[in-house]
Amino acid sequence: LWHEHFDAIGLISNLDAQLWEFAVVSKLFFDSELLLIAHEEDQPLAFIHATWEFSDEGKKLDQAIINALCVSNVSHADSIAACLLETMCSKLHAQGAKSIRALGSPCHFAEYLLILPLYGMLGIHAADYRLQRWLASAGFRPEHPLDLW
Repeated sequence: LWHEHFDAIGLISNLDAQLWEFAVVSKLFFDSELLLIAHEEDQPLAFIHATWEFSDEGKKLDQAIINALCVSNVSHADSIAACLLETMCSKLHAQGAKSIRALGSPCHFAEYLLILPLYGMLGIHAADYRLQRWLASAGFRPEHPLDLW
């Protein structure tokens, strides 16, 4: 799903199962309850993953981050993304989130951001117009617009 998402917009990602395991799944911040996968007829089509922010002392804060949203290049990708975002945001609010940020937000989990194409701490790649559209439709807005030359 990761590669299908980025292939659809012409970006190359070198992520493989070993790097995913090392950078995300093996970390203390990974919570499998905050990984949602959309299926259609037993075929995975998309996923969204979120994490909680923690204080420097390790205390869970009431702020969450959506770290990844990847959708296959299917005709109904927009509705799949909208459903995943709505479901995840509802889940996070129900668990106490007072604010939710999305992708590219500097946080304590730099390992996750480093697996995104073009170094994810810079934000969402300009070519990822689908992700920008999905987030904007869900009410997210750029926090710190950047001009990089």
